[in-house]
Amino acid sequence: MDTRTTDMLPPTLADIEAAADRLDGHVLKTPTIELRGLSDHLGCTVIAKLENLQRTSSFKERGARNALLCLTPEEATVGVVAASDFARRAVCRCLSRWN
Repeated sequence: MDTRTTDMLPPTLADIEAAADRLDGHVLKTPTIELRGLSDHLGCTVIAKLENLQRTSSFKERGARNALLCLTPEEATVGVVAASDFARRAVCRCLSRWN
């Protein structure tokens, strides 16, 4: 697995592009919308990305699936433990059933 994850370094543009390539075909390309009422209230443009349209109804699917796709064959054989909030565990559980 990429050591950036364990070292907690900020991702580079190359990291983001690599993750996008890995995720292509695995997650939906969700739309964005302007929240006009909130934009007017705050005096700036507020854009929301509709990640609730993912199969798991959560943006966490992107991160969890990307992490799983980064596993070596040996790591994948052993499996993963999701020690996080309920949503991340639920996404991992769903992904394990779909793969």
